[in-house]
Amino acid sequence: MNPRIDTVARARQLASEHNMPLSRLAKQCGINHSTLSVTRARGGQLQIETIYRICDVLGITTAEFFTPPAESTRVG
Repeated sequence: MNPRIDTVARARQLASEHNMPLSRLAKQCGINHSTLSVTRARGGQLQIETIYRICDVLGITTAEFFTPPAESTRVG
């Protein structure tokens, strides 16, 4: 189990799950959309303050942010 999570990818995933364009999420969080792209391109991670803002906008806890959805299991 790898405890490291790609915070930018997780933010994208959560925005998608909430039917929210990433650009709108960024705007509501008070950050530039390009911040997310540049951070990911450089292999960086989001600052904790940004993660708190994302969680607030999406109405989730930080624990939910850092807990990716369970992988689906195949039957058959």
